[in-house]
Amino acid sequence: MGETISGISVLLGSAVVSTIITAIFNQYNNRKNNSLKYITKERKAWREKIRSIAEKMQMCEFRGKGKKDIEKYLVELELNINSYGRGNIGSDKEDAYIWNEIDEIREVDNEEYFKRHKELLIYYISLMLKEDWDRSKNEVIGFSQMFVEVLSIILINLGLAYFYLYIGKYAFTTYIVTLVKVVIYTVAIYAVFKVIQALADMFSIQLRKNIYLLFWYKLTIVLLLIFCIDALIIVYSFILLNKEFPNEKLMNLITVMVYYLESVKIFWNWFTRNLRKLTLSQQLIYNRERILKENEMKIVKYGEEMGEVYQYIRDNQDDIIKVKKSVSSLKNLLDEYESEVKKCLRKKSKEIMTQNVRNKICELENNLQVIRKYRENINQYYNIGLINKIPYIKQLFANFWNRIITIIVKIKDFIYKERGKLE
Repeated sequence: MGETISGISVLLGSAVVSTIITAIFNQYNNRKNNSLKYITKERKAWREKIRSIAEKMQMCEFRGKGKKDIEKYLVELELNINSYGRGNIGSDKEDAYIWNEIDEIREVDNEEYFKRHKELLIYYISLMLKEDWDRSKNEVIGFSQMFVEVLSIILINLGLAYFYLYIGKYAFTTYIVTLVKVVIYTVAIYAVFKVIQALADMFSIQLRKNIYLLFWYKLTIVLLLIFCIDALIIVYSFILLNKEFPNEKLMNLITVMVYYLESVKIFWNWFTRNLRKLTLSQQLIYNRERILKENEMKIVKYGEEMGEVYQYIRDNQDDIIKVKKSVSSLKNLLDEYESEVKKCLRKKSKEIMTQNVRNKICELENNLQVIRKYRENINQYYNIGLINKIPYIKQLFANFWNRIITIIVKIKDFIYKERGKLE
């Protein structure tokens, strides 16, 4: 025993270990200083450049589709934001919402819409700068949340392990083996929790869908998985501790509860980070609707499309097969149109009842009546009884029979057709 302790003391006091520890700390300090001096400086210059671009955009006017003064600044902005965001429609990742708005500005052919989209793009830029500033502050602080989490958990678990080793009066070699195992197991379980959270974070929030539903879905899945893993660890640890230390039941219970609290802390840190992302997505959606008045724009768009599709069906109502897809599209369109009208109606009902608000409410209620009338007409036309579907069924069988004949002819040609002669 004495020889083992003496050997370990010599090893720890050797110049080799001291050199390795010094090198590790020097490397850490050098990386930290480089981040502070260079990366932070570059980010500051980047933010200034983005602000300059936004100021120039603010002064741009609409000159007609394809002739906008803002185009050159859009290109400059594209070269300074995350290129991976292009094409991620409705996503809050990798500046995707900025890329989508750039594309929207290029497509507008109306001065009013141009002003709205320009205002929204400048707001998005300010939001991006705020996010980058927050990231820079966290980096300057100089610590990693993950590092602090795992280090604190390791120290707590080592303390608990040391307590049990002490009261059990185990040999010194058992101390070393047990404490090393505690560190390995702690890091492994922590890594499993982080992998679960990382897999959940792979699903970006879709800004055009129900962001609350996705948020609570991710939250529930991660919570259930961590709870199941926790339950296994706690049950196993409790059984093992009661077997080895039957007289320390209260301490055993406290120990397994500490394991549970550690998992709660890991989950809470992940939850608060995702809650911040949810808040960002809420801001994106709210301000998009506020600036663009998207709800009202959708109502106008749906009204025009509904009239066009309904007119097409009415003009071709004798050919029930030809209008089949149009009928299905119209039904979906009516559902979406009704949803947007009701949403707008709820908003208007909460506003102060001025004459303009009352007129708007009456207009929306008239829209609902029109939607119900269109739906009733299309149901009477298309959702008919079996006796009225006989011509449709006959035509389906005729089409089916014609396809069978075509296939048979192709098979016959494939088997019997002779080689042609070249002239």
